[in-house]
Amino acid sequence: MTPMPTLRGYQREAVDAVVAALADGGRGQVRAACGSGKSIVAVHAGVRLCPSGLVVVAVPSLTLLAQTLNVWVRAGAAARVLAVCGDGGVADEAVRVVDLTCPVTTDAAQIAGWATQHDAASGLSLVLVTHRSADTVGRGLNAAGVAADLLIVDEAHHTAGWAGKHGALVHRDEHLPARRRLYMSATPRLLPARLRTNGDGDDVLSMDETAVFGPVCYTYSFAQAISDGWLDDYRVLAIGVTSAQALEMLRDLDPAAVVDARAAPLRTVVVQTALVRAAAEFGLRRVVVFTPRVQASREFARTLPAAVESLPAGERPKGRLTVGHVDGTQSITQRRLHLRRLAEPPEDGWTVLSNARCLGEGVDVPAVDAIVLTAPKESPVDVVQVVGRAVRRNPAGSGIATILLPVLLPDDPADMTSDVAGTMTRWATLLQTLRALRAHDSALAADLDLQRARTGTGAAELPPRLLVRLPDGYASEQLLRRLTVRVLEETTPDWMVGYGALRDFHADHGHTRVPTGHLRQGVRLDRWVFRQRADHKAGRLAQDRVDYLNALGFHWEPREGIWARGLTYARRFHAEHGHLHVPHGHVLDGFDLYNWLWQQRAARRAGTLPADRVADLDALGIDWSIRASHHDGYAAARRFHAEHGHLDVPFGHTVNGIDLYRWLSARRVDYQKGALSAERVRALEALGIHWSIREAAWQRNLAAATAYYQREGHLHPRKGHDGPGVDLAKWLSKQRAARRAGALTDPQIAALDAIGMQWEIPSVRARTRQVTARRRASTPDPAPASPTPAHQNTPPPEQP
Repeated sequence: MTPMPTLRGYQREAVDAVVAALADGGRGQVRAACGSGKSIVAVHAGVRLCPSGLVVVAVPSLTLLAQTLNVWVRAGAAARVLAVCGDGGVADEAVRVVDLTCPVTTDAAQIAGWATQHDAASGLSLVLVTHRSADTVGRGLNAAGVAADLLIVDEAHHTAGWAGKHGALVHRDEHLPARRRLYMSATPRLLPARLRTNGDGDDVLSMDETAVFGPVCYTYSFAQAISDGWLDDYRVLAIGVTSAQALEMLRDLDPAAVVDARAAPLRTVVVQTALVRAAAEFGLRRVVVFTPRVQASREFARTLPAAVESLPAGERPKGRLTVGHVDGTQSITQRRLHLRRLAEPPEDGWTVLSNARCLGEGVDVPAVDAIVLTAPKESPVDVVQVVGRAVRRNPAGSGIATILLPVLLPDDPADMTSDVAGTMTRWATLLQTLRALRAHDSALAADLDLQRARTGTGAAELPPRLLVRLPDGYASEQLLRRLTVRVLEETTPDWMVGYGALRDFHADHGHTRVPTGHLRQGVRLDRWVFRQRADHKAGRLAQDRVDYLNALGFHWEPREGIWARGLTYARRFHAEHGHLHVPHGHVLDGFDLYNWLWQQRAARRAGTLPADRVADLDALGIDWSIRASHHDGYAAARRFHAEHGHLDVPFGHTVNGIDLYRWLSARRVDYQKGALSAERVRALEALGIHWSIREAAWQRNLAAATAYYQREGHLHPRKGHDGPGVDLAKWLSKQRAARRAGALTDPQIAALDAIGMQWEIPSVRARTRQVTARRRASTPDPAPASPTPAHQNTPPPEQP
């Protein structure tokens, strides 16, 4: 008996997890990276769960069926095998029914007869079926009164989506009866709840629905497989080729060729030029090219040798080039010949093999150095499956697989900055590839998110795995910076901008307690933080975002966090001094303990301090009667005025342990009620108090605008300017609107006039003319150059 193939450590863990989950029946999933050996896991799980039973393996294509058959046969796991399939699948299939080495049928009656002949004493019986033929197998088993002991659905993401398609028939016992179901995929299809019912009311299946697909028994991620060394690491390489460069090569190769920028010959030359450059720079010897159609693949292979020869010798890879093309019309002998030349390039040269879909999902392709995507793929799943061709471990390679993405660029680099929408269309394949990979590679996702969080500071860079090669004249700092920002914006959520601002705040202050009105990197950060708490409470915040915030010590219940810190410091003070008579301004690790205790006393008087907190402070001997006197508050106000020249106190500001903002707010309330004595009114007015909170805020913003005018010499701040705690551009716009509505007082208008306020903003064109005129006025005209007479260029005659 042939020994079963040896399992790697993670494969053994996966088999154990499946056996434990499905021992008594049921459903479950294994999610493992492309190339990590899911087929071997399925063989071992099948033999352990039902060594003498009936196993059905459903796959999406005839090519994958043939590969699965080889795995089970080499393992010697099945005593009998039957294939249920036809040639009616994808035209570019790499295998035909005649290539299979086992009985094949599409007759339900034959399947029923075969199933009734099962003899448990002989060992395991195996049925291999394409998803399209799953209903035929089901009808055969139902006719025989037999249920599969185990149904393995490989590439199970094909069975998600619309519940009425062929692939979805594997989910129900009435279509295909089975005691156990094991769903396997490298790219699980997870759909949001809003998409799970289509316009006709039909169900749409998502692989996180455990009632259909079962719970996840085991996960082995793309990033983990790379980290463990079972898959090669990878780089995404984008190489730009200008239209002029491609046209010059195309005219050399075929003077009569169509040279329209949308024409296939030009696009083919762009891909070939990028491929040759990448192969020369990185020593690529085994390359698979994916084209949109079979005809494009044939043409690519036919013209590549001439394209390589047309390039200067110094730009070409060393060694002999072997080019091949594979499609479903070739015999299995022809395809195997091409794959052998790919695995071992003749004469120690380099091999390029082109195809459309023939070497895609699930196909066992030799380890390669690179894949080339000539156009966007149909879905993110397609991208990851194709990338899986490249990252299979390659002992003869460099350890880093290359995903090559050629880009056709305009001849003038200025077009890259002037036409933003057109620019990103040119990079569509790159953007789609990065989005697909980030969904399956947590390391790449983290790199992209980290750099997006840095865009607000201007320090963002492309992730190390992404390399961009631009033509001469393109590599300006400005263009690269714009491209970097746009790529990050297109491949990461906007959420990372707010997170980046919060992370910088944390780096500056050591905490995430953002004050009201705080503006950073164009983000109103206090509001952003509030939304995160609200989304988390409602269960809308993704776990990875929760993890990001937890890494900063984020307090999901801010009052809970402040209470815990305050109680810790109160206990420390009590342990050192034996009491809680904390002096004004006493601060521990940046925490104002006096002010915190004052707030707890106020909360207890208002009846809002919970009983357990009252008990905690009672245990420390707190004196609940202490409260800030008017004398203490006035002293704090006078000190603030001496330092700042006004009483526009920011929210939360404390002086001598007194929350001065709240104390002044209370005095304003007393003033409105007529409960403040005339003496105290005069004393506070002498310090410049504004009895209206709205007026106080207006004066604070005016001070920020005045400081900006004194520093910059004008009052045209950029949008989002932080000045501080106020968006000056927005505030000034509101003042213009208020004046038009007659809502500004004469003193307010005069105050703004004094700092150069423009009440009517000129158009962009008029503003440009004004700037040009000012520049001309400030630059003296050069003295006119008078013509020099010819005789002045000759030396004077000698004196006698």
